[in-house]
Amino acid sequence: MMKKIGWRRLRLATQLLFWALLLLPLAGFPWFRGTYVSSRFLGLPLTDPFAAAQVLAAGGRWLAGAAALGLVLVILLYLIFGRAFCAWVCPLGSLMEGVDWIGARLLPNRWPARRAAWPRWSRWAVALLLLLLSAATGQALFEWLSPQATLMRSLLFGLGLQLTLVALALLFDLFVLRRGWCRSVCPAGALYSLLGRGALLRVGHDRATCDRCGRCIQVCPMNGRETLLETVAGRGPAQADPWVCSNCGDCIDACPHHSLGFVPVWRVQKAEKPARTAGEDRRRALGILGGAVLAAGISVARPMLAAPAGRRLLRPPGALPEPFFLGLCLRCGQCAQACPRSAIRIARWEHGLSTGTPYIAARETACDLCGGQAPACAAVCPTQALHLEPGEPVRMGTAVIDATRCLAHMGDICRSCFNACPLRGRAIVLEGALRPVVDPALCTGCGLCEEHCLVEPAAIHVEPLNP
Repeated sequence: MMKKIGWRRLRLATQLLFWALLLLPLAGFPWFRGTYVSSRFLGLPLTDPFAAAQVLAAGGRWLAGAAALGLVLVILLYLIFGRAFCAWVCPLGSLMEGVDWIGARLLPNRWPARRAAWPRWSRWAVALLLLLLSAATGQALFEWLSPQATLMRSLLFGLGLQLTLVALALLFDLFVLRRGWCRSVCPAGALYSLLGRGALLRVGHDRATCDRCGRCIQVCPMNGRETLLETVAGRGPAQADPWVCSNCGDCIDACPHHSLGFVPVWRVQKAEKPARTAGEDRRRALGILGGAVLAAGISVARPMLAAPAGRRLLRPPGALPEPFFLGLCLRCGQCAQACPRSAIRIARWEHGLSTGTPYIAARETACDLCGGQAPACAAVCPTQALHLEPGEPVRMGTAVIDATRCLAHMGDICRSCFNACPLRGRAIVLEGALRPVVDPALCTGCGLCEEHCLVEPAAIHVEPLNP
């Protein structure tokens, strides 16, 4: 049955299904929120393992409660299906597959002769470097630079210059190295490979029926020489290399003798492991020593690289102090999708290191504090970068009045800010029954006063709080 349908067709249908799932919020369906970095599916929080590792490195905090349960579920899926996310789910991966298909027909000789010469450890070096830099800067750096996360945020929250990252990844794939981002650079893929090394599902090889035609090696998008050459040559376990293979199924479709197929790991023909040489032991020891030296050097440099202490953007309710907020925020956008007033926006490249994080442009759409209920944004945050204890007051910032521009302070009758304030008579009072005055001890910084000010630009604005 599957030979007739083909794994490629099934994979393309699955990719379309996950594209539709990602874009459901744009059609008004709340079943899925966030991106594939961190999301909620029918209320169940799901978080990418590499994103969780960055949060641990940058913010020193592990996921807890339902978020931790969702992370365990995701890890279990990788331990069953291996690195299948890259081929079957990832939006950037499916986009690259389409670019690869088009490029093969329009530019058949687009890759250099040594297109497979990149070292296998390059993605591991990128992953280690990003985790170390996340620890040094206090930010989940890959979610700031990731082309796949950028693609998803752009589709959900608006396009911008940040799509340059996606274009660079596609050009790298098209002209430098086939699936170069996926198999040689992507640090998340490196972690998926580690989990896939112990996965239950493998591409198994029946050596008795194989005539070594090499078609599987030619069609493999992850470099068949790395994934299949050894097993086709009769060396090692009779399986595609789980460190590299994404379980896409292309090789299974291409095999004319049905010598390849998905099998459980216990049905894979094993091979004796060769003894490690002294040279391998030395290289491993030098690698560990080099990693330790690099980690120590970055730790010393952390004060120079740390996230900014000051807050330039008005953050949603419950935002932790800026260094901790930037260290924990996964830039998944769930808070923006949960906001009933659509007041939360996603920062773009012009906001620098805050790109992808949530903020509120009070002049355009202020926060109404969810009508006095528990803020929806803080409730869905997977890492508690937005967090409020029950009964804890909201403190986002403080409204500041420019008396030289305020109509009421210049003698006119205007109560726009006073009437808009949810704490009128307390956070904003009328001095002499005319002039508004802000009590900074009670002001929540919601920005409703700024949104409703009649003067342009507003004579009252919210200064973000820097606790």
